[in-house]
Amino acid sequence: WQHSVMAHSFNDPYWQAAVEDEVDSLPDLAGFIEDTCTRCHAPMGRTHAYHTNSGLDIDGHYRFDTAKNENHAREGVSCTLCHQIENVNLGSEDTFSGNYNIADASDANYKRIYGQYAGPVGTNMFNQTGHAPTEGQYVSSSELCATCHTLYTPALDPATGMPSGDRFLEQGPFLEWKNSVYATGQSQEAQCQDCHMPEPEDGYQTAITLMPGSAPNDRTPYGQHTLVGSNSHLLQILSNYREELGIADSTTTAGFAEQIELTENFLDGAASLSISTPTVVDNQLSFDVETTNHAGHKIPSAYPSRRSWLHVTVKDDGGNVIFESGRPDYRGYISTDEVRLKADCMSAHKLAGFDSSVCYEPHRDVINDEEQVAIYETVLGDINGNITHTLLQGAQYLKDNRIPPVGFRNENAIEAQTIPSGVSGDDDFNCIGTDEGCGKDTVHYQVDVEDNNGPFTIEVALLYQATQPAFVDGMHNTGDRVNRFKVMYDQVPPTVETLATATSP
Repeated sequence: WQHSVMAHSFNDPYWQAAVEDEVDSLPDLAGFIEDTCTRCHAPMGRTHAYHTNSGLDIDGHYRFDTAKNENHAREGVSCTLCHQIENVNLGSEDTFSGNYNIADASDANYKRIYGQYAGPVGTNMFNQTGHAPTEGQYVSSSELCATCHTLYTPALDPATGMPSGDRFLEQGPFLEWKNSVYATGQSQEAQCQDCHMPEPEDGYQTAITLMPGSAPNDRTPYGQHTLVGSNSHLLQILSNYREELGIADSTTTAGFAEQIELTENFLDGAASLSISTPTVVDNQLSFDVETTNHAGHKIPSAYPSRRSWLHVTVKDDGGNVIFESGRPDYRGYISTDEVRLKADCMSAHKLAGFDSSVCYEPHRDVINDEEQVAIYETVLGDINGNITHTLLQGAQYLKDNRIPPVGFRNENAIEAQTIPSGVSGDDDFNCIGTDEGCGKDTVHYQVDVEDNNGPFTIEVALLYQATQPAFVDGMHNTGDRVNRFKVMYDQVPPTVETLATATSP
């Protein structure tokens, strides 16, 4: 756990920079922004402050400068956060956006700590910490994770900085999972913990206490608390800047290296690729690339800075590259970033009539030019339909062509904002035109091969990036934390992970 992203939810320099950028952009809402963000990024510090009515500012907000000096805030998402959340309306909107319930000293459940095993013997833990182990099988359910990983934000008017009355689903993997074959009671039921906290092996048993003199108490199943995710780039930054981030005494480079390896191995199973049998007609090489999602939510999912894309290369009989789409450079940039990063596209304030469609690569069903790239991502729009990279201005998705999980059907969407956007006319996206819910997308490639000799070799890779450049350039302010992260980002370019590969023939 100590080298996981969860453990460093507060120390995360990207999060710290993003919060500073939002606060500098909207200074009148500084307390509200920091208090809201620390619900899930410094949950123990904020909960303690609210329970004791201490450490809050004059408006009753828990602030960043307070949290950074409190060890229990800087410990991020720790044991006594997840295991003290009570089973009160879990999985409902009441608990989303960090509105979990933890009992305070006035409650009979105060300092109960919940686990999935029946009949825990709590003498040792209670004597050592004052916590009372209590059966709560719900801690193994996706509903527990949903409290922070289903996040709505108020959509602010860019002109006034005030709430527009709309709200925006900034991330919703739980709601995507609910509309899939992996949801509770469905054919391939799997909870978040089954993948992100995997068992060492089937049937693995372990003691739930190691205190001397305790009776043997082996239990199963047991999920490893690696909390593996999909952000090896952040892990590498945390490792490289341990001293600067104040975590050198509690972490090791070897520990982060192990967590990065776990993350890379985890990503290997997220998706698969297949290539149709190529054909050549009238000097045109045609083939289809099918991407299948094997995750329990969209790929990529959660925080909107993430993207995946197809890197497709075609070679002639001599091994010469005659077509290439989606190749990243050494910094993790791709050809379409030149447009995305144009000054007018990145500006926080757009002129009336601005056309945001020129700022991002549209969803591609057919690709016949090297400059076209099949990118699976979200593009945020404000209340006026302008592209934005300021999260609190987000009001809609101008594009959301992330591949849904198997079983996802638009008509069954619990939240309309989880329905893909910008994919109209593409009937094979999630097989909407034939058998909706297949969790696949097919891109049709057409390559001019005149004056080239076959047989032709096609190589495809599905690439993934946790922090795309636009979301870093989109931080417009120059505070210390923003500047610090931009330096880190330049020194540790955004990792490009390979999720899947395929070759034909």
